[in-house]
Amino acid sequence: MFKKFLLQFFLFLLIAGLLWLGIRQINLYKAARIDERIEKLEERLGDLFLNIFAQQHRQITEPEVHEYLEYLTSEIFQKNNIDRESIDIYLLRSKTVNAFALPGRNIILLSGLIDYTETPEQLIGVIAHEIAHLEADHVMKKLSREVGIAVLLAAVSGNYNMELLREVAKLIASNSYSRAIETEADLMAMEYMINAGINPRGLIDLFKRFGEDFDILPSELQWLGTHPASEDRANQLKKKLEELAHTDFKVFDAEEWEQFKERLENP
Repeated sequence: MFKKFLLQFFLFLLIAGLLWLGIRQINLYKAARIDERIEKLEERLGDLFLNIFAQQHRQITEPEVHEYLEYLTSEIFQKNNIDRESIDIYLLRSKTVNAFALPGRNIILLSGLIDYTETPEQLIGVIAHEIAHLEADHVMKKLSREVGIAVLLAAVSGNYNMELLREVAKLIASNSYSRAIETEADLMAMEYMINAGINPRGLIDLFKRFGEDFDILPSELQWLGTHPASEDRANQLKKKLEELAHTDFKVFDAEEWEQFKERLENP
C-alpha cells in the first residue's frame, strides 16, 4: 500500500515537473518574441527619428570631421568594452547647443554644441553621457513610460502617424530625463572617461558653464536647470572625482582641436 502511494506520488511530481517545464518554455518563448518585437520597434523608431531630424538639419559628412570625432572617442569604446559598431554618431548642422540619444543606439550631435564646447574633454564628456543613456537603455525606458509601447507600435505600423512621431522626436530632443537617470548617466560618463584616461573635469567644467549661461541657452537645454541643476551636477561629479584614485590623463593637441572647430564653421 505504501509503495503504491509512493509510486503515485512520484508520478504526480513527474507530471507536475513536465507541466512546469512546458509552461516555462512557453513563457520564455513569449518573452523572446516580445523582446524581438521591441528590438525591431526600437530599430524602426531610430530610422524614423533620424529621418525627421535629417529633414530639419543638414548632415555633416566631411571625412576629416568624423575621423577626428573617432579619434576623440575611440578609447571610450575600447577601454569600456562597448561595441563601437553598435552605435552610430550623426553630426547635424545647427546653431542649437544640444546632443541626444535616439532609439536604435544612435546619437545626434548638433554642431552648435561643438562650437559651444571649449575643449576636447568637454565634447567627449557629452558623447560619453549619451553613450551611457544608450548602454543603460534610458531612451526606450523613457518612451515606454511616457508614451507606451502599444502607442509606439501603432505609430510605426502601416501608414505610421508622422505627427505623433514628430512629437515623440521633440520629447527625445528635450532631454527631459529624471534626476535619477541623469545622475546615473553622469556617473557612467565619468567612469567611461577615467577608464579611457581622459580627464572627466571637462564634463564638470561644461556643467558649470551651462549653469552660468543658463539664461542665454536655447529652450532645448532648459532641462539642465532642473534635472538636476547643472551646478549640482558639477559639484557631485567633482566630489566623486576627488574620491577616486587616478593617474595622468591624456593631453589633446590644441591646434588640432581648433582646426576641427574651424572645419565646422567653414563647411
